[in-house]
Amino acid sequence: MSNKWPLDWQDENDYRRLYKNKSKEIFAWEFLRRNKQYQEDFEINKELIKEKKFYFVKRILKDPINNSALWWEEDMRTWYGLGCESANYDYRIDTPPTFQDKGVFDPIASYEESEIPSNKKIIYFSELPIKQHDVLDFQLSTDFEFKPQIERIKEKFDSHRDESKVSLPNDYYYPLYLRTLDALDSGLTDEQILNSCIYKSHLETTKKDVNRYIKIAEGLRNGGYIRIVDSIIDKPRPEIDSYDPITFEIKLKS
Repeated sequence: MSNKWPLDWQDENDYRRLYKNKSKEIFAWEFLRRNKQYQEDFEINKELIKEKKFYFVKRILKDPINNSALWWEEDMRTWYGLGCESANYDYRIDTPPTFQDKGVFDPIASYEESEIPSNKKIIYFSELPIKQHDVLDFQLSTDFEFKPQIERIKEKFDSHRDESKVSLPNDYYYPLYLRTLDALDSGLTDEQILNSCIYKSHLETTKKDVNRYIKIAEGLRNGGYIRIVDSIIDKPRPEIDSYDPITFEIKLKS
């Protein structure tokens, strides 16, 4: 594959080659590499990546049930569902990275046997990676009322079920959605996209249809791509305050 980047949204041939491959990894990468947040995170990390390092965040989960804590280190690969041994993370290069298998948890984790101060009791929802996308694990704490915890569990359950129910569009339309993203990025409005060449030879469209296509395309770019490769993102990107150039550690927003 060529390394022409960015693609010219007006040139259909640039996108036809993607469909010829019909590779899940390539399609997922094409959506991810258009994610502005991913591009920004790569630019921040790119010099470290040459040394096989990344800025990382250390997260700690405290469990009031067994009075222990679990900690792990994660970085931008975790936030985007990428494998730790991938040969490429550069969004300007066509070759797709290695995506994590569903349920794989690469960051190093460790248990700390330390008591949790009684004034810092929390309701603990298990954030450990799940092995199946249709399974959720929860824990209840006897330090809190039963009913509010059940209500929060129901909210989590309903949200996860709704997310899991959404079906992926036919892969035939992926190149059209990619062209849509590139057209938007070049400054076109939804009205101009409606009147452009993107959908004319493929679909009958109205402005309402185009707005729906734009929403689907942006959803695939902003995280939906991970379902193309039948995987999940266990740890989404946190809110970041700053990066430490000495320790490479990330400071999170409080």
